[in-house]
Amino acid sequence: MPPFHFRFDSLLTLHRRRRDEVSRELGKIRAAIDQFNDQIDRLQQQRDTLRQETAHHLAGSVDSAPPVRLDRLQHEARYDGQLAQEQDSLRSNRKQLDVELEQQRRCLVEAEAEVKRFERLREKQAATHQQREQKREQAAMDELAQARMIYSRR
Repeated sequence: MPPFHFRFDSLLTLHRRRRDEVSRELGKIRAAIDQFNDQIDRLQQQRDTLRQETAHHLAGSVDSAPPVRLDRLQHEARYDGQLAQEQDSLRSNRKQLDVELEQQRRCLVEAEAEVKRFERLREKQAATHQQREQKREQAAMDELAQARMIYSRR
């Protein structure tokens, strides 16, 4: 029985590579989104710490006599504003990555569908090939059995 040869094997390989490439790109985008989320969380922790320190400073100045230093409060407010701007910028970048992520997901679905289409075609052609070969072998065996029967009658 001659081996089965799928004539679209190169296309199947090409579509598998494309799917794998899209999948890797999707992973890179997810990792970048995770990094942005980590940075946003760290900035939020810094802002929370700053607010706690400011509140502690203000509460301490009420209980004790040292005056509230206006320049310190202004500096803390400016710093908090900078942190908030950084967070906004990171959120904006993350939103752009979210859009890219969705595009890559769609590309991955399409690439996976193409791979499955070619794999189904390969399976069908392999099954057809096997059926043909089995019929050929059966015909050859029937012919051989018939020839033996004719030969044995002589």
